[in-house]
Amino acid sequence: MIVIMYHYVRPISGSKYPNIKGLELSEFKHQISYLKKNKKIIGLDEFSYLSSKGETGNEYVLLTFDDGYADIYDHVFPVLDKEKISGVFFVPANIIDKKGLLDVNLIHYLLSQKDEIVEQYIAYIKTWIRKNKDLYKLESFENYTDKIDLTRYRYDRAEIIIFKRLLQNELPIEARSLIIDELIEKYMSTDKTTLHDEWYANEDQLNCMIRNGMSVGGHGKTHQWLNNMSEALQLDEIKGSKSFLERLEPQNLLTFAYPYGGYNETSIKILTRLNFKFSFTTKPFHYDNTVNQNMEIPRLDANDFPKK
Repeated sequence: MIVIMYHYVRPISGSKYPNIKGLELSEFKHQISYLKKNKKIIGLDEFSYLSSKGETGNEYVLLTFDDGYADIYDHVFPVLDKEKISGVFFVPANIIDKKGLLDVNLIHYLLSQKDEIVEQYIAYIKTWIRKNKDLYKLESFENYTDKIDLTRYRYDRAEIIIFKRLLQNELPIEARSLIIDELIEKYMSTDKTTLHDEWYANEDQLNCMIRNGMSVGGHGKTHQWLNNMSEALQLDEIKGSKSFLERLEPQNLLTFAYPYGGYNETSIKILTRLNFKFSFTTKPFHYDNTVNQNMEIPRLDANDFPKK
């Protein structure tokens, strides 16, 4: 079976954020048309049934959407509802509770400006590390960048990968948050409250989608790399995600997608103990349940499929 992973799906060209890295709504509609003609798009319940029966045929496709953006209600849901097909939407708990914006989205917001500005961001980070090295017990800038595997990422140039990884994972969380706030203040104009309201879906919208055949899964409480956390912190992240799902409209299955694709054996153990049925990675392969475990389901990127 094939599982496809989407993030931003919106009219991008000519919008407020024309440089955001996402899939144009028109291209998404084209993909859905292509998939309907050439594959069988299934929902989560059918995916579960076929998986339990050992069906591995690549004629079956499951659509998944990460991060809980307003896009899913404004643009994706109307398309799927019209075509009478279903999708799975993985949502971090804290964005629904309005507990701030995800760092990943603040990074995307910074990158939504002209492409060449990323070099200025990197220079700012390099200077910030040098000035604050002793205060925050930091390594050198080069020590952090040398750890970044540029070959792992297929769709960004090296400078963007370095910028993302420094602020998503490599630097200590306190330093990352301070740098992001300073970059937002220096280079951007929109306040965070306005950004939150225009960036994310809300609970009423998610419940409406569930009532109309969509599935909502967990994506952590605060969208952190689980494999960099202690067992106690992972448990808090995943339990927070489960509590959020349990207050939504009732669903048959508990599902999860690893933020950034980061997980380890501890993540799998906790998810299994908390009765999650499936969890999805970012590994770009077809799903074969005779090989892949239900807690390590691979997903192809939306960019792997035809566009106009």
